[in-house]
Amino acid sequence: MIRNVVCAVDGSVMSIRAIDVAVQLAVQLGAALTFLHVERANRAGMARSPFWDSRLVEAADAQTHRVLGTALESAKRQALSAVTCATVQAEDIGEAIVGFAEDRGAQLIVLGSVGLTGIARVLVGSVAQDVVAKAHCPVVVAR
Repeated sequence: MIRNVVCAVDGSVMSIRAIDVAVQLAVQLGAALTFLHVERANRAGMARSPFWDSRLVEAADAQTHRVLGTALESAKRQALSAVTCATVQAEDIGEAIVGFAEDRGAQLIVLGSVGLTGIARVLVGSVAQDVVAKAHCPVVVAR
C-alpha cells in the first residue's frame, strides 16, 4: 500500500500538472506527500566564484519559495494535511530525486515531463527518463 509520495517540483507547467496529480493521488490513497525542489546551484561554489552576487542566491531562494508555495496551496485546496516540503542541492537532478525518495521511504514518485524527442532529448536530457530508470519504486510522469 502506498503511504508516502514524493512529488518533484520545479515551477514548470508540467510540474504544476504533477502537483495536481500528486495531490489527487495522496488524497485518494490517504498518503503523506512531500514536495521536493532540487536546486542545481551549489551555494558554497557560488560564494567562491568571481561572479558571486548575493542577489543570485536571493533570487534562487525566492524561486524555491514560489514553487513550493504553489504546491502547498494546491494541497491545502484539497484539504491534504500530511504535506511537507524539502529542498536539496545537486548537480544530477534525477539522481537527487531518486536518492531523496529512497532515503525517505517513498513508495511513489510523481514528476512532470515536457516530452522531449529527438535531438532535443539528446542535448537536454530527460530528468523523467532518468528517474524512471533509477527509481526503487513506481513513478508517475504527468504530462
